[in-house]
Amino acid sequence: MTDVKAVEHVAEIRQVKTMADGTFNVTLNLPEYCEGQASVYFCNTKAMIKIVGVIIETPEEKQNGKGKRKHEKIEL
Repeated sequence: MTDVKAVEHVAEIRQVKTMADGTFNVTLNLPEYCEGQASVYFCNTKAMIKIVGVIIETPEEKQNGKGKRKHEKIEL
């Protein structure tokens, strides 16, 4: 475990699956510059987390080149 209590990053929602037990598995694709944030997740596998998602670019905006994607490296 790590002492980090919060992680901020951008991510692409890659997949959402409904499981037999009624839960959902959500797969996020983090950019390569979010290695530090991903390492926090690796160190806390199976921990419960609270997520607030802010949609910064829809698939349509991305396709049309009108998105407001925020690319920034966040140091931990």
